[in-house]
Amino acid sequence: MTLQGIDVSNVNGTVDWEAWRGKIQFAGVKVSEGLNFADPDARANIAGARSIGAAVIGYHFLHAAVSGSGQAEHFLSCAHAAGLKPGDAIAVDAEDAGLDGEPYLQMNLTASAFRAELQRHFPGYNPVTYTEISMAPALTALGDCPLWLADLSAPLVTGVGPWKLVSFWQTGQRGTDADVFNGDAAQLAKLAIP
Repeated sequence: MTLQGIDVSNVNGTVDWEAWRGKIQFAGVKVSEGLNFADPDARANIAGARSIGAAVIGYHFLHAAVSGSGQAEHFLSCAHAAGLKPGDAIAVDAEDAGLDGEPYLQMNLTASAFRAELQRHFPGYNPVTYTEISMAPALTALGDCPLWLADLSAPLVTGVGPWKLVSFWQTGQRGTDADVFNGDAAQLAKLAIP
């Protein structure tokens, strides 16, 4: 079984969630980026996704060149202000665009520090990792986290970098990014913040 979803950010503004009612079961919502950016539409988009019964996944766009633990603290502050709560999930967005001239190894170290700081607040919690095929082999520190693969060119695959399974797949772009979860609602619920 698979579930349909979308992921949105300030690029999309406040989404018309009613237009998605009955079409999606989950929504990735950008909450923050780096050490200073808070998505101005996160609160409205989280509330809107909930209003149509979509599971919420709040995400942080990671920058390799700055403190991973600092970014996690920034994310948690922004997530609280935006209304993310237990029962929602967290994702870390580690893409080539966040390298900022740093090598892949640095993104792995930054992502590891981000996760460690999250686990200080939520012991044992593993955030979903959103990344591209080009970055996935380098993110060994997150290999036991659920994978959300951003690649429009191929079908669901296994064996990407340290991951044995692709949990989420970005399937297209229709003004918003379209996504699929490789599982059912009960499996998706297991990815939530405790």
